[in-house]
Amino acid sequence: KQWYQRRVRGDEESVGGCFDATFPDFAAKRGCFFVRLNRIYGWSPPEGKNLFFDCKWDKGKTGSGNLNPPFNFEMLKPEKIAGSLQEYYPWTSLKKNGLQPMQAILITLNNTKYGAMKEDDSLDTYLVCNAYVQSVDGTEEPTPLQNSRPANFEIIYPKRVKPVMDVPDTRLQKMNFKDEKEWSAYKKGFIDLQTKYGKNPDKDHFFRWDRNNVGRCNNYMFSNFGIRRGCFFVGLNTTSHWSPPEGKMLSFNCEWDKGKTGLGNLNPPFDFEMLRPIETTISLRSYYPWTSLEENGLKPIQAILITLNEKKYEAMTKDDSLETYLVCNAYAQNYLGDPQTTLINSIPATFEIVYTKEFPRSDED
Repeated sequence: KQWYQRRVRGDEESVGGCFDATFPDFAAKRGCFFVRLNRIYGWSPPEGKNLFFDCKWDKGKTGSGNLNPPFNFEMLKPEKIAGSLQEYYPWTSLKKNGLQPMQAILITLNNTKYGAMKEDDSLDTYLVCNAYVQSVDGTEEPTPLQNSRPANFEIIYPKRVKPVMDVPDTRLQKMNFKDEKEWSAYKKGFIDLQTKYGKNPDKDHFFRWDRNNVGRCNNYMFSNFGIRRGCFFVGLNTTSHWSPPEGKMLSFNCEWDKGKTGLGNLNPPFDFEMLRPIETTISLRSYYPWTSLEENGLKPIQAILITLNEKKYEAMTKDDSLETYLVCNAYAQNYLGDPQTTLINSIPATFEIVYTKEFPRSDED
């Protein structure tokens, strides 16, 4: 009877969620560490002292351990374990005392910290745990158990994947109003994208390819080589369990850019329009955190309508660059209509428009 009273039960009361072997999750970056004291015959904690465990982030074996890593640790059921330790000692034998009590330590990914990591933040992550004693009445500060040796744990995880503006089909990164063959490739990409999203399951929280979400760009036939009109599409890459910063709403926006040549026209003879931006923001809010295609479906995308501006086109001179690049990025805001700030560490997407312009010959020519 005494043995049963003193032994620690391997149940939820003692180790919380870490009782279940299916609780650790590779994709969610969640798991459990366990720590205990070795058994020494007849050994007991100092008289009048309570024994317990605690941990802290450490610089570890490399000396470059991140002391504020993108993980949280939690000592599960610490009061229960402290009571079990008090009952367990002095240890005499496995038969009389059973297996020693152990402290479960829950490790979970902190999405906010993970999303805010910078390039120079160390990925080395070490947790050091030790045994501590404290007066029974709690009036004294905890101190490390004399001569105890700490336990060291390591967490290995991949470098944070940045939020990357993702063009759902590379054929849709360029509109070539100069080359019908390249335009045909763009058009085929448009058709394939529309077909792909048309197969997205019709569930309440899944993104729907319709006029409500992508406006006039819901039909590939809307793009037109002759009148120089088309649609670009952009979304965010899918990273397991990634979420926008807490309390923030996501949106997309674009601007004309100097592009890869540095000669891009910042006032080209084209207009762009973000179609149904509010609906896109609402869809993005419902979509994250992303876990799988099965759970979340295809990502929400922002449709960007491109149209020729006839007045600007006619007013162009030979000195105006024909090179035209559009750069799009993700933005975060507190509420719809609030000022937008670029999503931390996001990588923009660049689009290109190719066209011709005939200029009248002057006498000097």
